[in-house]
Amino acid sequence: MARLSLIVFSLLILLPLIHTTAANSTLLSYCDAALACTTSGTGSQAHCLPDSIKENKTIFITNIIFIIIIGTIGNLLTLFALPYAKICYSQRFTSLSSSTTILLLHLALCDLLYCLLGLTVHASIYTNGHLNTTESFCFWNGWVRNLIAYTDFFTMALIAFTRCIGIVFDQTCHNGITKFFSPKVTMISCLLLWLLAFIILSPTTFGVEGFGTFGYDQTHGKCEIKQCKEQESGFNISPSGWYFLGASTVPCLIIITSYIMISLFITAHSRIMAKVHPGMKSSVDATHINVTLLALSISYCLFTLPVLPIEFGLLDTYFPENTAFYSLCIMSWYWWIYASNFLIYVVTTQDFRTIYRLFLGDLAFKLCANNFADKNIASIKNMSN
Repeated sequence: MARLSLIVFSLLILLPLIHTTAANSTLLSYCDAALACTTSGTGSQAHCLPDSIKENKTIFITNIIFIIIIGTIGNLLTLFALPYAKICYSQRFTSLSSSTTILLLHLALCDLLYCLLGLTVHASIYTNGHLNTTESFCFWNGWVRNLIAYTDFFTMALIAFTRCIGIVFDQTCHNGITKFFSPKVTMISCLLLWLLAFIILSPTTFGVEGFGTFGYDQTHGKCEIKQCKEQESGFNISPSGWYFLGASTVPCLIIITSYIMISLFITAHSRIMAKVHPGMKSSVDATHINVTLLALSISYCLFTLPVLPIEFGLLDTYFPENTAFYSLCIMSWYWWIYASNFLIYVVTTQDFRTIYRLFLGDLAFKLCANNFADKNIASIKNMSN
């Protein structure tokens, strides 16, 4: 499993780097101006960031810094605390052996990577007014950020889907479902999610005509998919728009459908039990729906749906003079999806609060104990001297 993971992630990282040179060589002349916004080109960099963003960059940068800090701390805490509780308090938290825990850890990993690899570059661009590195790095960063985001979306959909299947079929084929959604199978599924995201981005990654290329987009001031050739199309949707539409809307529909099915199943099951055994409470009730997972799904829809007007080009149509500013306002809201999951865990579930408290308490105790032991050893050495 470890070797397979290493091979998959190595391919995912190296392939875009190999392709970057070929992709850059195909850029048309009117995209060359963007090269000046990186260290790969020369010329004025005054056009690299829209004026509306420059005038309000302090607000946007502050927002990004808060997201990075909260997202990094929260996701790291989740990545360390859940396995720690599973190992040291397995009898107390038996539910940590489920596939849902694997998916939550994978979601935390995706969120952490987006904060560290994606938002840090955004903050750098808004601070400097340009990208203080090469166009090749911009290609790689735009690709990686989209890869992480789409994998994150798919993970959310898989959480809702497994929850739906687990509840709906729990009464009839529990053993088969448990085997199908075992932790091992779930880990393989997580790797397949990365592969799926890679396949979706492949047309742009390998320079298929009509799908744009990754590079610096001076219109919005970020490393993103951009078109360097006008396409004859009746739709005002960019390549990144089509990608986002498929990679976010489809998971959103899966999430909504999954919880609708759960609700309908619980309602139907309760009616049947009421007729067969009057007065007996159904064994499948609302408590089987984990509030945390439902809250995660709702937050996902709330954070991603406002981005659709950007990808559909509606801002270009109705706000042509302030497209970049309104776009960044919406993205500033959307980025909180990568820092909010930890907060949702803390607010909605007592077990998560207990797990975090136990981990931090044990960590603090061990650090204090080590410091106390070091001081004792040092004092003993001084006495012996």
